[in-house]
Amino acid sequence: MRSALLFLLLCSAAQAQVPHLTGTVTLSVGAGTISCDLTVTGLPQIRPYRLWLNAGFSVDMMDDARTPAKRYVPSRRYDEGESYEAFQYQILTRDSLLPLPPVLHLKYTGAFPVYRDSAQMYPWEDWMGNMSFNGTTFRASNQSAWYPILYDPERQVIHDRVTYELTVQCSDCSAVYLSGDAPKTGTRSTFRSEVPAHLLLFAGRFGFEQEGPLWFVNTPLSREQMRRIGTESKRIVRFYERLLDQPYGASLSFVSAKASAVHPGFSFVSYPTITFVGNQTGTWDIRSMFAEGSSELQENQIPFLAHELAHYYVGTVFRPSGSLYWAFNEGLTEYLASRYVRSELPDSAYRRLLGRYAARTEQIGDFKPLSEVRERGELAFDAYRYHYVPLLLTAIGLEAGDGVMDAWLRVLMQAGSPATDYAFLRSSLLAAGLPPERFGELERSLLAGPGARDQAILRVRAQYPPAGPR
Repeated sequence: MRSALLFLLLCSAAQAQVPHLTGTVTLSVGAGTISCDLTVTGLPQIRPYRLWLNAGFSVDMMDDARTPAKRYVPSRRYDEGESYEAFQYQILTRDSLLPLPPVLHLKYTGAFPVYRDSAQMYPWEDWMGNMSFNGTTFRASNQSAWYPILYDPERQVIHDRVTYELTVQCSDCSAVYLSGDAPKTGTRSTFRSEVPAHLLLFAGRFGFEQEGPLWFVNTPLSREQMRRIGTESKRIVRFYERLLDQPYGASLSFVSAKASAVHPGFSFVSYPTITFVGNQTGTWDIRSMFAEGSSELQENQIPFLAHELAHYYVGTVFRPSGSLYWAFNEGLTEYLASRYVRSELPDSAYRRLLGRYAARTEQIGDFKPLSEVRERGELAFDAYRYHYVPLLLTAIGLEAGDGVMDAWLRVLMQAGSPATDYAFLRSSLLAAGLPPERFGELERSLLAGPGARDQAILRVRAQYPPAGPR
């Protein structure tokens, strides 16, 4: 345990300061407009820095709230390697970067397309960072950078979890939901959270219901279906709490939203919210978790729910950054989901899941083992992060044993926001009790060289022969 303690001291100092937002957000779902008058306190003092705001916004004012007459003319740039959705702002003099003031005041506005007609929607994919207006609802997530987000370019850390007290005004809305608080009816509501949250803003004309501690916002589910999701979510949460030796955070909310693109549907997490986005035909993804006319969750949908619930631990408790960001952010999350399936579902379900990982891994064309990855963008495709990485971690677990893997997961949960590169993967496994010579063996067989992928597939298939389709 001494090595684990030393590792944690080296990679994770005290928890970072959390920004706090106050102010007013005014929007129109029908017109596609949003304006914000916000004050930010508690910004971590980092240099260099970037302040992100969605590229569709025009900044009307940026000043030091303690001295309103002291207005800034911020410099802005665009780098999709940092954020595809946002401009990056800095306060510059002729030859130096000025720090952000302790109390930053911003006013900004934006107008976005409204896609009422499915025939005129984006011909490509909708996505988590979209500022989505469809005429009846508006959706924006933390990835959208609809609120000011501080970014540390040296450590590649995004400070997008905030506490807040915000008033939302929307004259053509009947309800508003903001992550971290309960949904509210009316055209003007104030939302508060003293617990840091990734801010998903959902507004428009919709209803909502509560089932136990869970909120279901704009979902077309029956009461029994909501109850079934709640029961399975509770089982998953309890499993993770035992496995990771860490309590779960705030109660979840489930949001159903209509896509503004031709897309078969997707989901994402802005903790504590899980959002399901349906396609242009109005087919809502969350309903596909159930067989038609049934209140029983389909077995093949349970890993999906387990993945989304695991994002509290990976993304909120443990916050990856660096070259292996995607391997940890999505691959580790999927590995946690697979551990739930292995423990709580029939063996055939687990073998089918591993079979899917192996089949998709074999399709990766430009494959690089983790030891050769140098840039985050090298792993930004689904088959690698959602299929190969959990397959690889399963193979490592077969060699190292559950004791080491369980200890490793708990080490990660104490690591905060480390630079998750290959050196971190090695040091964290050593801190979990894996002997250096055993890591060397794993490196030669599973982590480095052109045969790494094939060895992972062979090792897993040997232990878990494929199960038949279901």
